[in-house]
Amino acid sequence: MIASMAENKRFRNGLAGLLALAAVGLMSAAAETFRQFDRPALDGFVFMLAGGAVLAAALRVQPRNEPSAVELTPFFPLEDTHRWLAGVGAALLLLLAVVNAAPPDLSALHFVTTHAQFAMLCAGAALVASGLGGFKLSRPAALDRRELLVVGAITALALALRFWQLDAVRVLVDELNFVTAIQYVRAAPYVKLLEPFSSITAFPYLFPYWQAMAVDIFGRSFIGLRAASAILGALTVPAVYALGRALFDRRAALVATLLLAAFPPHLNFSRIGINNIADPLFGTLALAFLGRGMLSGRRGDYALGGVMLGLTQYFYEGGRLLFPALAVVWLAACWLFGRRHIRLEMRRVGVAVLAAGLVAFPVYLTLAASGASVAARLNTRYVLPDADYWRALLLPGGLQTHVESRVLPAFLFYVRLPDTSLFYGGSDALLLPALAAAFLLGLFYALWRARHPGFLLLLLWIGCVWLANSLLLDSTQSPRYVVVFPAAALLAAVGITRLAAMIVPGRKLQAALIAPLAILLAFMQANYYFNDHLPFYNRQFRQILGYRDGQDAVLRSLDFLPGTHIHIISDDILPGDYIGGLLRFMDGDLQLEFLLSGDLTPAVLRQMPTGVDHAFYVAPDDMRVIGLLHEYFFLRPPEFSPYGLLMSEQFALYYAPYVPGLSEERLQRGGP
Repeated sequence: MIASMAENKRFRNGLAGLLALAAVGLMSAAAETFRQFDRPALDGFVFMLAGGAVLAAALRVQPRNEPSAVELTPFFPLEDTHRWLAGVGAALLLLLAVVNAAPPDLSALHFVTTHAQFAMLCAGAALVASGLGGFKLSRPAALDRRELLVVGAITALALALRFWQLDAVRVLVDELNFVTAIQYVRAAPYVKLLEPFSSITAFPYLFPYWQAMAVDIFGRSFIGLRAASAILGALTVPAVYALGRALFDRRAALVATLLLAAFPPHLNFSRIGINNIADPLFGTLALAFLGRGMLSGRRGDYALGGVMLGLTQYFYEGGRLLFPALAVVWLAACWLFGRRHIRLEMRRVGVAVLAAGLVAFPVYLTLAASGASVAARLNTRYVLPDADYWRALLLPGGLQTHVESRVLPAFLFYVRLPDTSLFYGGSDALLLPALAAAFLLGLFYALWRARHPGFLLLLLWIGCVWLANSLLLDSTQSPRYVVVFPAAALLAAVGITRLAAMIVPGRKLQAALIAPLAILLAFMQANYYFNDHLPFYNRQFRQILGYRDGQDAVLRSLDFLPGTHIHIISDDILPGDYIGGLLRFMDGDLQLEFLLSGDLTPAVLRQMPTGVDHAFYVAPDDMRVIGLLHEYFFLRPPEFSPYGLLMSEQFALYYAPYVPGLSEERLQRGGP
């Protein structure tokens, strides 16, 4: 009897492995088909659904061990010391809120330095976490040193990839508002840390404050501007490990960290000086601690999860809107469907809710006092369709049009459609084909195991972002997907590790397959990003803008003598705010002027100041302007961009050094 059962189990495992291998083949075909634009997307969906069905059969055949219910740790009441700590933390956060929301007549509150406000935020959040979590000073639990070393090495790799050629994109990528905020923070000691720094980017000064500190370290350069993003992006890698380790297993966690470390879209947003990259860090940490809390019942995990959830309200709107809703839906769904795996108690969840509310309170009080919207960007006419669009859904064919133009693209953005914005750009979807196959496998594996809290979270995470983006005017813009990058990496890791466990017998053989595959995928992603995507992106950026690169002119001017007057002469009206903003950020001692080529006359040239050097940036083929400049100035031979720009993308530099006595005479006479 026992031998018969063992033989039956081996047969079922072998059959499950064959079916899983077939699912891998079908999902690989789906990923490859999706990226071929000469084939309809329907072909990819057919392969994908077939792969999902075969995977369902494999999981049905495979013998399954039923998980046992978890034993929750006791929920002890807080001691007086912990109540005192939480109270002091809440008081500090309240004081921070009052400082930022204070009316003009309370002058004393307007002279609290930004550094002091940041200290209040950090201390308040830490004290709330330690107080509500009931933490005690004790010897830390023993940790697997080898595992920590691997995570540390992957994090170091992630940091190196994000700092490598950090200035390779030599234009501002919608970073002007942050540049302006950085300059304000560096110039004024009493900036309100939580006050929105513009009407459109209604985000607190917290991220620009970090950027300002990075500029003090790395200098007024693209590296200084983007260093904070690179650091936060790298820190998201161990955050994903924490989430994967809490909800899945060591293998899935480590593979996910390696995949995210080299994930091209995450790399790119870690190398842009905007605050989108902060959302997945704090959101992932919040979900990791909440997940550990659900599985262990520890008060401290719930408290830390709540604090991190509160911190998601301090950055971009994506995190502000997504992660609280996702956490609530996930906890509710776990309570309804996942009772085999966890046991939720409202008093434990209440710790997280209280912690999140206390940490988020200063932001919302400040927004209310300033009259700013909680979702300023979402409320603009460029993001949401108008009422006529939604009324059209009720007309014949309206729903089908919505599905084809919004819903399907929001999914195909992962596997087929390139970014329609210039934040990531490129010619490929978010996921390269090999990673897309692993992602699809993980997605369907999670779907067939949705009662497990970890798989349920990933499905809800992907689903919420998919639904939200399908409601926007353009569902294929990459900034709206940054919040889902950790989930994509984890799903791909699940696809790799779970399918390897089904196909290959023995844990050692599985490890021998998984580790090289994960390393190869990471290498392929990094190689693609630096050797394919970045060069294409730089060319694409300038081609789409359609005019010569004035920011390149600024970068070529940084070594000029202080006081040099820079003149950019163009046939096109250039974005002077971006070009001038970049110059003011990198060097405030140079003067900048924009002139249309047709407006340049001898009279205009005679009015230019004397006693200083002049630098003229001119289209290389604008012979009329070049001839005029030669008549009125002593010009050096033309110089061109050293940064690999095409002649059609750049300006020729004609530098006119000041020659005492002679320059004034030549300028007035108009020739030799």
